[in-house]
Amino acid sequence: MLLHFAANANYGVHADELYYIAMAEHLQWGYYDNGPFIVWMVKLSAMLFGSSTFAWRVLPTLISAATIVLTGQLTKRLGGNTFAIVVSCTAMLCSPAFTAMGYLLQPAAFDQFFWTAIAFCMVYYTTSKRPVYLYAFAISLSLGVLNKLSILLYACVWLFNVKINRQNIWSVILSGGIFIIVLSPYLFWQYQNGFPVLQYMRVVTNRHVYLGAGDYLFQLLFFHGAAMAVWLAGLAFILTDKGAFRSYRNVGIGFLVLVLAIFVMNGKLYYLLGAFPLLMAAGGICWEKMLGRAAVSKFILVGGLAVIAIIAMPVVLPILPYATMCRYVSLMKMYAKIDQPLRWDDGRVHDVPQYFADMRGWQELAKNIQSACKGSLTVYTKNYAAAGALSYYQTGACITVAADNSSFMEWAPNNLPDIFFYVTDEDDKKVLAYAAQVAFMGRVNDKLTAAHQLKVFHLKQPTLSFRESYQANRNLIQGSVKPYISVLPKSDHLNDIKAL
Repeated sequence: MLLHFAANANYGVHADELYYIAMAEHLQWGYYDNGPFIVWMVKLSAMLFGSSTFAWRVLPTLISAATIVLTGQLTKRLGGNTFAIVVSCTAMLCSPAFTAMGYLLQPAAFDQFFWTAIAFCMVYYTTSKRPVYLYAFAISLSLGVLNKLSILLYACVWLFNVKINRQNIWSVILSGGIFIIVLSPYLFWQYQNGFPVLQYMRVVTNRHVYLGAGDYLFQLLFFHGAAMAVWLAGLAFILTDKGAFRSYRNVGIGFLVLVLAIFVMNGKLYYLLGAFPLLMAAGGICWEKMLGRAAVSKFILVGGLAVIAIIAMPVVLPILPYATMCRYVSLMKMYAKIDQPLRWDDGRVHDVPQYFADMRGWQELAKNIQSACKGSLTVYTKNYAAAGALSYYQTGACITVAADNSSFMEWAPNNLPDIFFYVTDEDDKKVLAYAAQVAFMGRVNDKLTAAHQLKVFHLKQPTLSFRESYQANRNLIQGSVKPYISVLPKSDHLNDIKAL
């Protein structure tokens, strides 16, 4: 946690954080592309800690620390002693995946916590048979669903492990009732709006870059760096132990099924991050049993995890000055021949990790667009990060933002005005066909930012087909349409436009 606090103010607000911060201006029970929980947490974070880059990251950092505490408690409940707890918690701390996602104000940190919480509740229920843990499971699961729906897959794995009998039937029914009651406002919102989550799931599946089996397996094995030695030991222990862990064999098998399902559905591996704390806990116990009283071997194991994590730290935490980090990454790529952290969502290898590039350039983009117009303007983009940046960094100007496949379309104007800005990564020749008059306005200069990939165009009199495309994307969003800030009047604002 101290490492995160030392790094949390660096580089700038992440693209995802910008988007959720913008959504927090519109509190409701559901959104086209997200559950409401993360938006509530953004609002709570602003109330408690303020709105600086550091402040936005306090809450997820605390939640990530709580996830590690739960992992330690899981290890203890499963029969681990001091060394097992040290190994499992050290593995969590030293995992590049957990470290990289544990401080950003986005659903991932909370998702990992809720996955760990339901594992914690079910392990305690299995060992004690106390109904209170079933009720806690229902509350954790319902809040987790309000954060990300993928937790339902993990919940199914655990529910298949529960044996219903006369003694627990009413506890199970009551737990189901708690789950439905907590979720009922969200479910009603989905019903009212035609279940937009189903449409979004189809969009996301088609949007992701497909990973071959080899790349997927490589990511799975090295996702946690040296902590791979702990979670793989834990998985093997769960699947083969004939003692107390035999009760959780179905959970181990379920994990393998989830890994296969995410691959088949073209999902991202970080969707499964919350399943690993249980494996880390089991792995700590496994290593404790294997090493026995071998103090030197124990020191080598824990020390090895820490050393490798320190080497990887500049690539997963914004701990170094940006220029120093760039040089470090360049050396890593040159001598270690490791480029996986540099592979972005577009499938290509870049010069910096994407999660760092996503923290820079957005303020410059918003400033450039705002300086180009003295009055109201509409900005249309297919990039949710650009939409979030325009909302967060605008000062004074009245910007209406419309962004495809995102909740911004709920608050966008029903129709495109005759004059607007278009922010896109499309080829210039393609954009020229979108309107009667098209002018290239500029782009972010820093090539080591995700924002650099976007270009700003000024469009006048868009074609009918472009308007219809906008309308089609607008109609994907169900529910009431509210202007995001204000709707641009249908008048010519060319006189307000200046060159960027």
